[in-house]
Amino acid sequence: MIKSVYKYATIALVITTIACSNNNNLKPNPFFDRKKMGDIMTDIQIAEAGVNQQGFATDSLNKVMNWHYNFIYKKYNITEKDFKNNYDYYLQEPADLDSVYVDVLNNITKIRLDK
Repeated sequence: MIKSVYKYATIALVITTIACSNNNNLKPNPFFDRKKMGDIMTDIQIAEAGVNQQGFATDSLNKVMNWHYNFIYKKYNITEKDFKNNYDYYLQEPADLDSVYVDVLNNITKIRLDK
């Protein structure tokens, strides 16, 4: 009787270990490297800043932003789902996300200095 309890406990432990060790933070497919993610997010930040300065009402703001998002997705030949999957991945990797935001700040600084 005790052997069967150990047997089932061992099986439960193995199943739990396997289930808990699944990497829930797998890289999405397609995966955007740091540079591409930084470039996409730079364009998004610029679009959002520009639209926010226009003072649109909420409904108009959403429509205009959707147009900008779709333009950016087409520019990079990606889908909204691709972007969201990658953004969710980077949210789970704070150090990598910080690096992406450093790239965004550097990109925006470079754009401002080039004017």
